[in-house]
Amino acid sequence: MAQQAAVSLPLLLIALSHAQPALSSTANPFHLSATTLSSSLIITTTPYARPYQSTRPPGEKYIGVSLDLGCPGIGNVMWRFATARALGVRLNRTVYYDSGHELIECIHHAKYETFRYFPNFSQQLYLPEPAPDPDEVWQEWLSDNCCDYADTSKLKEAEGKWLEITGYNYLQNYRYFNGEGKGAEKRAVLESFQCGTWAKKRAAAKKALILG
Repeated sequence: MAQQAAVSLPLLLIALSHAQPALSSTANPFHLSATTLSSSLIITTTPYARPYQSTRPPGEKYIGVSLDLGCPGIGNVMWRFATARALGVRLNRTVYYDSGHELIECIHHAKYETFRYFPNFSQQLYLPEPAPDPDEVWQEWLSDNCCDYADTSKLKEAEGKWLEITGYNYLQNYRYFNGEGKGAEKRAVLESFQCGTWAKKRAAAKKALILG
């Protein structure tokens, strides 16, 4: 798990830094390089207690990503969330995860593993209780490949409160952050992945230790 996170996280940060060239690098809230940040992350595999529930105000409509492909590592959870967050901005929907899915423990684990590093992301992993009725969820097959960019216009046709993306849905393509909102999608994703105070202090301490 630690190895996967160390690989996937820099890829996500690099994709974010290259999306929407019109946004200057000074607008990027990440003050550390992807390499420095990933080396500061220590992903534990010890038993854990579930952290606090999401404090994100529930929206009127939601967009989620199916867990049917299996239990993803944290890096893949972050990629999926980033794309869903961007699409949610575009469609005016809040990201959610089906709290009734048999693999939902992966998301609880991700909340715990990241709440000190990316508190916004951790809190925005919204798990509605009770879980949505499957008969009320609009499912849309989006992609047949992990890293291709799929046409998202069909998502606008979704009706009802719950929309769930299915398919081979690792959603690892930076073009999902380049949308119709003049940079709004990218800004929302960057806001979700701002480093928390604990992570910033730890990175600063390591920098002082290395550079003096």
